[in-house]
Amino acid sequence: MRAELAQAIELLRSDTPEDVERALGMLRQTVFSFAMKLCGSGEAAEHVTKSVLHRGLRRLADNEDASALAVWIYRVTCNRCWLVRQKGAGERPVRLDNLLPGWSELGLLAADSHPEKMVLSPEQQRLLEEAVLRLPARLRIALVLHDMEELSTEEVAQVIGCQPRIVRGRLNRGRWMLRKDFSSLVQSRLQIERPVTKPVRRPEKRPAACGEFLRQASEYVDGRLEPPGGERMREHLAACPDCQAFQGDLRASIERCRMLQVQGPESARERIRVLTRQYRRHRAAAGERKTPLAETAG
Repeated sequence: MRAELAQAIELLRSDTPEDVERALGMLRQTVFSFAMKLCGSGEAAEHVTKSVLHRGLRRLADNEDASALAVWIYRVTCNRCWLVRQKGAGERPVRLDNLLPGWSELGLLAADSHPEKMVLSPEQQRLLEEAVLRLPARLRIALVLHDMEELSTEEVAQVIGCQPRIVRGRLNRGRWMLRKDFSSLVQSRLQIERPVTKPVRRPEKRPAACGEFLRQASEYVDGRLEPPGGERMREHLAACPDCQAFQGDLRASIERCRMLQVQGPESARERIRVLTRQYRRHRAAAGERKTPLAETAG
C-alpha cells in the first residue's frame, strides 16, 4: 500500500487529537485521489470520500490490522465509485494480442536514443488522467489499485473479489492500453513525437521469442516469472535490443502511474476536525467494549 496510507493508519492508533486529525486528513486525501482516478469527477469524488469516511469511522476506531483496513477502505471506495459511474469507460472486450506493438514500433523504440524523462508536465499529467479514464472500468480498477495505490496482486484480488490470476490478466491489459493511449494523446494533443531516427535493418517477420517476451513483459518487470521462464526471458533480453527498449518503455509507463498525484480540496479542514471528534468518540466506545467486566466492576 502507499506509504501515506500506512502512516495514516499508524497515526490513528495515537490518542492525541493532533495525530488523529493529521491521519484523517491523509486518509481523506488518499480516498479522494483514488476516487478521482476511478470517477474523473471532482464532485463525484468528493461525494464518495464523505460517504466512505463517515461510514468507516467506527471500523477505523477498532484498530484492525493495517492491511485489512486498507483493503476495506479501497473496497468500499470502489463500490461507491461503481455506483456513481455505472457506465465507466465502456466494457469493450480487450485481447492482449491486439495490444502487442508492431514490428516497426519496436524498431523505433530501439532506435530512439532520447528516452523520455520521468517528469510529468501539468499537461502530461492531465492527459495521463484522461488515458486512465478511457480504460474499461475493470481494467482501470486493477491498474489504479496496483500501479498507483501500490497494493499487491493479492490485496487487489481481495478488494475486487476475484482470483489473483484474474487481477494479473486485467492489470496486464490495462498497462498495455494505457501505454498506447497515453502515447497517442501526447502526440496528438501536445505534438510531442519521438525524434526521426535512421531505420534499423531487421527481418521482415518478428521472431517468435520476441512475441513470447512481449506477452509476458508485464509479469517480467514485476519479477513474477519463475525459472525456467524468467531465465529464458533474461537470456532473450540480453540479445534483443528491441525487447530491451520495449521493457524500458513499459517500465516508464508504470513509473508515470506511480508519479500521478491528485490533490483534494483545501476546504475540507473543518470537516476533518468534525471527523476527528467523531472518531475519538468511536475510539472511546471501542475501548469500553474491549474492557473486561471484572475490571469494570473492580
